Amino acid sequence: MSRAISILDEIAPDLDDERYLKAFERFRDENIHNDFMSLALTRKKAWVASL
Repeated sequence: MSRAISILDEIAPDLDDERYLKAFERFRDENIHNDFMSLALTRKKAWVASL
């Protein structure tokens, strides 16, 4: 999970706390975490924007 959080910090450094914590909670689900990690960078950004 720490790698996913690091990527989140890199791609969305100005992400508001509400969406950051929402992503953090979702990363606790192994399937969501693995899906996020497999996305291309632009898709990761879109995933974060959808929160």
